[in-house]
Amino acid sequence: MTLPKPNSKSSSTEADYVAQINRQLARCKRLHSEANPSSIPRLMVQDLLSRAFTLRTSTFRKYRAGLRYALSAARDKASSDLTPRLADLFTAALLELESAQPTCLKRSNKTSAGKLKACPEPMFQSILNELKKNSGKSAFASPTAAAALLLFRGGFRPQELWNADIERIGPGAVSVQVENGKATNGRALGETRRVSLELGEEEMALALSWTGHIAALEKRYKPEKAMDRLARYFTDAGQRALKRDKVPSFYTLRHQVAANMKSAGMTKAEVAAVLGHASDSTAGRHYARRVSGSGKSVVKPDALKVRLVRETAKPYSEFRDKQARTIKPR
Repeated sequence: MTLPKPNSKSSSTEADYVAQINRQLARCKRLHSEANPSSIPRLMVQDLLSRAFTLRTSTFRKYRAGLRYALSAARDKASSDLTPRLADLFTAALLELESAQPTCLKRSNKTSAGKLKACPEPMFQSILNELKKNSGKSAFASPTAAAALLLFRGGFRPQELWNADIERIGPGAVSVQVENGKATNGRALGETRRVSLELGEEEMALALSWTGHIAALEKRYKPEKAMDRLARYFTDAGQRALKRDKVPSFYTLRHQVAANMKSAGMTKAEVAAVLGHASDSTAGRHYARRVSGSGKSVVKPDALKVRLVRETAKPYSEFRDKQARTIKPR
């Protein structure tokens, strides 16, 4: 089984998939040292499914996505090399992987419910002031402040900021285009998305400074390492500013943007377009609730992207009616 090798054009997700699958492949060969090489693809699938009950749901999904990527790439290569027998082997393994519905561990030590999903405006401003206060003391303070502002106003994933294209489009507005995270496994709304942010002059300057910070950071760090350092610095600043241990993370800011959009009356499709979700149901199931929002939002989605969002969420009225039908009379 030959896997694609990462190169300079590979996304970080693809590189992670290759590294992950190489580990799974090595494990499979150790467990099945006498197996026929042609049976390796299906054995890898069966090994993953057999230990699904020991994995958290999110971990299993990650491993399955990596295996799906590798098998698909190997199948496509076999097809292009005109080796239909090999292509059929990979197709059969893919079908087994996709049709399986294993039972995973239900709860994790770090469940979604246990994560902080709200960072109200006063809390964020306290942390931002702490970062500004340390701008002359630490090389990470100013870039962390710029990144945090973009995350808090635009709802981006932290890693999406690295290649962000930011330009001023008016007296109080900037346009931000990012490469969508999770685009390689089909869960994103296309490869890129663009949103506009309505900002004051001080926030405008801070947002536009992010491009310069990237240029300085990339001289010393790889993208993942740089964003990790900024995320940790944001957490440290939050603990100093709020004087407590449990504080907002970079990803909390994305949740707050979702709550703000919901409470401001934006449609589910508009929320999905801003967050980069292919479906309008994801934000409703996994993101902060409307009651956590501020009632206003400064981010505006691309109208073309809004129309591409798949409508899979059920209206609340349907859920309420179903509940009413299931309530037994006393």
